[in-house]
Amino acid sequence: MKRLVCLVLALSSCTPFSPFETDEERADRLYKNAKSRLASGEEAARARELLDEAIELDPERPEFYLARASTGRILKLPQETESDFTQAITLLGPDPQGRAELARAHLDRAIVRAEAGRLPEAEEDFAEALRLLPTWVEAYLYRSQWRRRAGRAREADEDLERARQAGAALADTYYNEGVRQLNKAQLDEAERLFALAADLDPRHVRAWVALARCAMERGHYATAASAFTSAIALQPQSAELLYLRGNAYRAQERWEEAFADAIGSLDRDPRSPLTYVLRGVIYRQYQKDPENAERDFTQALELDPGLPEAYLERGILYHGMKLLNDAERDLRQSLSRRATPEAVIALGRVLRDKGQADKAAEAYRKALEVYPDPIVQKTLKDELERVLQSKEPER
Repeated sequence: MKRLVCLVLALSSCTPFSPFETDEERADRLYKNAKSRLASGEEAARARELLDEAIELDPERPEFYLARASTGRILKLPQETESDFTQAITLLGPDPQGRAELARAHLDRAIVRAEAGRLPEAEEDFAEALRLLPTWVEAYLYRSQWRRRAGRAREADEDLERARQAGAALADTYYNEGVRQLNKAQLDEAERLFALAADLDPRHVRAWVALARCAMERGHYATAASAFTSAIALQPQSAELLYLRGNAYRAQERWEEAFADAIGSLDRDPRSPLTYVLRGVIYRQYQKDPENAERDFTQALELDPGLPEAYLERGILYHGMKLLNDAERDLRQSLSRRATPEAVIALGRVLRDKGQADKAAEAYRKALEVYPDPIVQKTLKDELERVLQSKEPER
């Protein structure tokens, strides 16, 4: 009896199945499970495993390959992704009912080939997608983008005009889908959809701003600045947009442009604490003007007494001025409001300079447990090593 109970418990922990399922039925169940995981934003790797099993059981289902291609794009497996699209196209070909699905597969394979630099093959797929669906807005937009990157501006403009004639009103649809993808943490797909919306409707401010924010998140600061510029052209009085572009310029160390945007933003909104922080950073890092930097950071805190960015930047400023107690106070204030790796690193450096190497090392060790990002981990380990070396007695 005990063995039977153990067996029942073991079976209950597995994916449910019926002993009377055919291979096709089990494959279909695995496929639906994988699609559900992808839709809910779960890891694509597990969905891919399920699809591998489904395809092994029933290798003649094009939708299985299309779904696995989706996981390949998320996992950045270009060769496997192209192979899956090719297999799906082969299986869809004879079916006249699958015209739209076939066009989609050609378009998706075109994008994969274009990203790999194989533009002639991509052109063939773009052309086939548009042969199947001659008024397909999305296909014209994607082909326009890749033709422009290839230096074929005239053809790119022609495609863009066709897309706008066929469906300018779809810009909101692409934007909204981009937001949905962003909420699922699919940054690549979201950025691509925001770009489509902006191409389709160049006056879509929200699309330009969303595209810029995606670029900032990916570290593509020049692209972000360009997108913010397009948004500013439509809303020149926006203090927020000037502040955001100023941050993009700051990340590129284009200090003069960043400073001009900070000034312009404060002219429009003199009560923006984050813009004072931005200008203070420029005073500190570029203009080497600690007095004005301190004034701006303090002004930001007068406007928003709990602003962690202001405490962080003023703490870094005080460290550079050798005001170690003031620096420690501000950095601890920043960390109490928002714990970031930057604040931990800055505090650790202050503690080290105050001769409190053990406290600095402890802060770095705790941070290593909290921040898994590989770049942050490396920086923290380097800082920890320096602190430990500073403790070693001279020989």
